[in-house]
Amino acid sequence: PSSTSTVLFDQSWLNLSKAKLNQLITSQLQADPTDSTCLLLTALQLPYGDSRVRALQQVVAAILQHGPGDWLYQHLHHIYCYLGWAIWKASPQPQPSLASRIFKRTDQPPTDLRALAKALTAMASSLMYKQGHIETVNVTAFLSKKVSEVEAIRQFEHFLRLAPECAFYVPDAHFYLAALYGQQQD
Repeated sequence: PSSTSTVLFDQSWLNLSKAKLNQLITSQLQADPTDSTCLLLTALQLPYGDSRVRALQQVVAAILQHGPGDWLYQHLHHIYCYLGWAIWKASPQPQPSLASRIFKRTDQPPTDLRALAKALTAMASSLMYKQGHIETVNVTAFLSKKVSEVEAIRQFEHFLRLAPECAFYVPDAHFYLAALYGQQQD
């Protein structure tokens, strides 16, 4: 949400008037409640949580309803990726205790597996629309850590094969791989 607001309203980016943009979006949605562009602009301004997830699901439904004629159809892989991440961010994130981290105890709170499955399903949908979308492969690898070290390693290695060396998340992928390899040796 903050990055969307920065891009839309900051002087060094688009410098749009928030009030005017909201007025235009509202009037367009009154004329066409399935306008995917307006729905997406609305969704991306919402904070992470259930409302953002529902709004992104509405965007996907509108685009699929319109089919390839919707100009956002070609970007469904991005929108499914945003949806998957929004689902994950909306779920409660268990935080291990300090003792758990220091002594590698397994008394950590459980991951919300239903939310994780829904997030991974959205990522799979993203990859159906664009195989090898590096952002989706990276997020899938990150989420896979919660399910299977072996699968996470496979996904991070796949990401590193796809991504240019200068890609933003390449250093993180190397870090996670090193940590995952280390966990396998324990």
